[in-house]
Amino acid sequence: MALTPMSKWLADNQDHWHAASKLLKDKQYRQISQLLRHVGLSPERVEDALFANLLHIARQICEACAQYEAETRWHLDAFERARRRERDLRQTLEAIFEVVYQWSHGGGEMILPPAEPKRRRERSISAETRNLWARMQKILGFSETAPPLSASPSPQLPDLPVIDMTAIPALPAAARPARMASVTVYTLGVFRVYVNEQLVEKWPGNKCKEIFKYLLVNRGKSIHHEILTELIWPDVGPESARKNLYQAIYNLRQALRTNGSGGDYILCEDSCYCFNPELELWVDSEAFLEQYQTGRKLEAAGHPAQAVAAFEAAESMYEGEFLAEDPYTDWLLVHRENLKHAYLDILERLSRHYFTQAQWAMCISFCQKILANDNCREDAHRRLMRCYVQQGQRNLALRQFHFCVEALRQELDVPPMADTLALYQQIRRGQSQDSVAS
Repeated sequence: MALTPMSKWLADNQDHWHAASKLLKDKQYRQISQLLRHVGLSPERVEDALFANLLHIARQICEACAQYEAETRWHLDAFERARRRERDLRQTLEAIFEVVYQWSHGGGEMILPPAEPKRRRERSISAETRNLWARMQKILGFSETAPPLSASPSPQLPDLPVIDMTAIPALPAAARPARMASVTVYTLGVFRVYVNEQLVEKWPGNKCKEIFKYLLVNRGKSIHHEILTELIWPDVGPESARKNLYQAIYNLRQALRTNGSGGDYILCEDSCYCFNPELELWVDSEAFLEQYQTGRKLEAAGHPAQAVAAFEAAESMYEGEFLAEDPYTDWLLVHRENLKHAYLDILERLSRHYFTQAQWAMCISFCQKILANDNCREDAHRRLMRCYVQQGQRNLALRQFHFCVEALRQELDVPPMADTLALYQQIRRGQSQDSVAS
């Protein structure tokens, strides 16, 4: 009994489904997505379009799972840090109560905790509590032999909390500059910031730069100061972290005023920070996504020429990964992956367009860019092989096949798909360009 195209295709790719099942048990969503892309179907190649759509949906689910897993890790880390902070503050609060208790029951005299723990009121004072008590004693300025309060002046009070000067209301509109500065930010590739076309060359430290980037990614939102302190100074006490934030915000504002222009670049209201909405702020990653969305809408509306122009405009803006100088910063990983996914989709659409237009050199250029970012894309390898054949360079087409085999072996440890092997055999047999291009 002859196999249907669908049955034959499933049989040829049986090893891939076993590999995907193993990866799923280990929550390796990115690798599953690559594997599904590797064995991806299109309705033109397989009659069952429903199955092709199911594979496409599965890839989308894998990408979403990978993003949610990254977000979960970040929130779990933040939860653990917050829990440690709460525990430390609770212990400090207990030490304060211990001071007050001894003060009130010592006849106005400070009584140090004993060297050895002993029971009092059915509870003992641990070494940790004594240490906390000593910390509070130091904060309040008492000596170990503090006299009764009635015979000594009041102890020195601790310093007052630092006032957030950035929270002071801005000047009235009449006192502000007539025009806000223009800020241009490049985040794709080398990070650069220009204020009124002047490059910001001297940043007052990496912490200030990270605050700027976080506000940039969350533009349009107001970020509470506790989020920033927890993100930038996770291992510093709350009071010290808050002081660091106030100083960093001040330094960041000064750094943005490189050309002497006035205005409030970063606003603070109700302990939340954000960019001034009146600021003329242009960000390349935002413009990139706008062009990408415009191209998709034009393509769906049946305007391929205008869509290609929008895709090419977006492609020219992508000079590298989003904030590539911060490869290990967790909070921007999801945004970076979304931008890279959009870039690869643009390259795919442009390479298909130029292949159908028989513009082989242009198609080759975009396929090579796809493989520079994901060298396991068999569809891009096959399209390259076909372009080389159309240019009369069969040796390059055969070499591309071997590049594909090696990439799949190293990255996924899987063999090429049946379609790739079939194309390779056609090229080896020297079949006509028309048959290879189909």
